[in-house]
Amino acid sequence: MIKIGNFNILLQFITVLNYKHSMELEQFRQGFFSGKSEVVYPLLQYVLSKFTELRKRAYIAPFLRNIDPPEEFFADASVVSFYETYKKYQEEFKQIHKQLVLVGQSYYKTSS
Repeated sequence: MIKIGNFNILLQFITVLNYKHSMELEQFRQGFFSGKSEVVYPLLQYVLSKFTELRKRAYIAPFLRNIDPPEEFFADASVVSFYETYKKYQEEFKQIHKQLVLVGQSYYKTSS
Protein backbone atom coordinates (compact mmCIF):
# COMPACT_ATOMS: atom_id res chain seq x y z
CA MET A 1 0.00 0.00 0.00
CA ILE A 2 1.29 3.44 -0.90
CA LYS A 3 1.75 5.90 1.96
CA ILE A 4 0.31 9.42 1.79
CA GLY A 5 3.79 11.04 1.89
CA ASN A 6 4.94 8.91 -1.05
CA PHE A 7 1.70 9.69 -2.85
CA ASN A 8 2.38 13.43 -2.56
CA ILE A 9 5.93 12.94 -3.84
CA LEU A 10 4.55 11.06 -6.86
CA LEU A 11 2.04 13.84 -7.53
CA GLN A 12 4.84 16.41 -7.41
CA PHE A 13 6.85 14.26 -9.81
CA ILE A 14 3.88 14.07 -12.21
CA THR A 15 3.78 17.87 -12.11
CA VAL A 16 7.51 18.02 -12.91
CA LEU A 17 6.84 15.81 -15.93
CA ASN A 18 4.32 18.41 -17.13
CA TYR A 19 1.55 15.82 -17.48
CA LYS A 20 -1.77 17.39 -18.45
CA HIS A 21 -4.92 15.55 -17.52
CA SER A 22 -8.50 16.42 -18.40
CA MET A 23 -9.97 15.84 -14.93
CA GLU A 24 -10.52 18.05 -11.96
CA LEU A 25 -7.46 17.95 -9.72
CA GLU A 26 -9.22 16.22 -6.83
CA GLN A 27 -10.76 13.65 -9.17
CA PHE A 28 -7.31 12.95 -10.64
CA ARG A 29 -5.78 12.59 -7.17
CA GLN A 30 -8.47 10.19 -6.01
CA GLY A 31 -8.23 8.13 -9.19
CA PHE A 32 -4.45 8.03 -9.01
CA PHE A 33 -4.43 7.13 -5.33
CA SER A 34 -6.96 4.34 -5.81
CA GLY A 35 -5.20 3.09 -8.99
CA LYS A 36 -8.12 3.63 -11.36
CA SER A 37 -7.17 2.49 -14.85
CA GLU A 38 -8.72 5.55 -16.51
CA VAL A 39 -6.19 7.68 -14.60
CA VAL A 40 -3.14 5.41 -14.46
CA TYR A 41 -3.14 4.09 -18.06
CA PRO A 42 -3.07 7.50 -19.81
CA LEU A 43 -0.33 8.60 -17.40
CA LEU A 44 1.73 5.50 -18.18
CA GLN A 45 1.16 6.00 -21.91
CA TYR A 46 2.38 9.60 -21.61
CA VAL A 47 5.48 8.67 -19.60
CA LEU A 48 6.46 5.72 -21.77
CA SER A 49 5.91 7.51 -25.07
CA LYS A 50 8.09 10.48 -24.02
CA PHE A 51 10.56 8.62 -21.85
CA THR A 52 13.80 10.16 -23.17
CA GLU A 53 12.50 13.73 -22.98
CA LEU A 54 10.97 13.18 -19.53
CA ARG A 55 14.14 11.59 -18.19
CA LYS A 56 16.00 14.82 -18.98
CA ARG A 57 13.24 16.88 -17.38
CA ALA A 58 13.31 14.74 -14.24
CA TYR A 59 17.09 15.12 -13.98
CA ILE A 60 17.07 18.89 -14.36
CA ALA A 61 14.01 19.65 -12.21
CA PRO A 62 15.66 19.58 -8.75
CA PHE A 63 18.30 22.05 -9.91
CA LEU A 64 15.77 24.50 -11.32
CA ARG A 65 13.18 24.35 -8.57
CA ASN A 66 12.66 27.81 -7.15
CA ILE A 67 12.99 28.49 -3.47
CA ASP A 68 10.62 31.27 -2.45
CA PRO A 69 11.40 32.39 1.08
CA PRO A 70 8.84 34.60 2.83
CA GLU A 71 9.25 38.31 2.14
CA GLU A 72 10.20 39.09 5.75
CA PHE A 73 13.36 36.99 5.33
CA PHE A 74 14.63 39.49 2.79
CA ALA A 75 15.01 42.09 5.52
CA ASP A 76 18.26 40.28 6.42
CA ALA A 77 21.07 41.31 4.05
CA SER A 78 22.75 37.91 4.29
CA VAL A 79 19.55 36.20 3.08
CA VAL A 80 19.34 38.62 0.16
CA SER A 81 22.98 37.94 -0.72
CA PHE A 82 22.52 34.18 -0.44
CA TYR A 83 19.35 34.28 -2.56
CA GLU A 84 21.08 36.32 -5.29
CA THR A 85 23.98 33.84 -5.30
CA TYR A 86 21.51 30.96 -5.51
CA LYS A 87 19.78 32.53 -8.53
CA LYS A 88 23.15 33.25 -10.17
CA TYR A 89 24.22 29.61 -9.79
CA GLN A 90 20.87 28.46 -11.08
CA GLU A 91 21.35 30.54 -14.24
CA GLU A 92 24.91 29.26 -14.56
CA PHE A 93 23.63 25.68 -14.34
CA LYS A 94 21.13 26.37 -17.15
CA GLN A 95 23.86 27.76 -19.41
CA ILE A 96 26.30 24.94 -18.68
CA HIS A 97 23.61 22.33 -19.21
CA LYS A 98 22.64 23.87 -22.57
CA GLN A 99 26.29 23.78 -23.64
CA LEU A 100 26.58 20.17 -22.52
CA VAL A 101 23.51 19.21 -24.53
CA LEU A 102 24.93 20.93 -27.62
CA VAL A 103 28.28 19.18 -27.22
CA GLY A 104 26.51 15.85 -26.82
CA GLN A 105 24.40 16.46 -29.92
CA SER A 106 27.41 17.44 -32.03
CA TYR A 107 29.33 14.39 -30.76
CA TYR A 108 26.55 12.02 -31.80
CA LYS A 109 26.20 13.72 -35.20
CA THR A 110 29.92 13.38 -35.99
CA SER A 111 30.21 9.82 -34.71
CA SER A 112 27.25 8.53 -36.74
